[in-house]
Amino acid sequence: MSDNCLARNDEVEKVFLDFIEQSPEEGEAHYSLGLLLAEIGKLEEAHSSLAAAVRLLPNRPRVRYNYALILQHLGLRAEAERVLRAAHELGSADPDIVYALAVFYVQERQWDQALFQANKLRELLPPGAPGPPTVDCPDQVSDERRSAVTEGSWGYGRATLRVG
Repeated sequence: MSDNCLARNDEVEKVFLDFIEQSPEEGEAHYSLGLLLAEIGKLEEAHSSLAAAVRLLPNRPRVRYNYALILQHLGLRAEAERVLRAAHELGSADPDIVYALAVFYVQERQWDQALFQANKLRELLPPGAPGPPTVDCPDQVSDERRSAVTEGSWGYGRATLRVG
């Protein structure tokens, strides 16, 4: 990232912080600041801002989704699952949330849950829809379970979830 970009990010961060100081109950400001902080790698600070955003914007599944991603990066997996599930309850038709849950369950080696979310994602998206890259999570699983989770092309078009 160029020095100019870093300086601009610092300026934007300061603007958000000043605004939040004046209007601490403005959830959108906390959310936007959290996204900026996450983008520039300040994950602990992003965690705080996004936690405030979830508190102030409780009915926004996308806010919870982004908060859950930060929780995962910080290694707070149980909390991340709880927040992802809450986001899913609010936005069950959001393919990004369903995909995040599927990947989470593969990483946790919860194959039945991963398969359930993969099938939901298959139902949500039209064939050929663009999406994220393949997720590879090696593990020792039965051939039957591996083929059930990875069978065909699901989710974001040609993206597949490989577990073996």
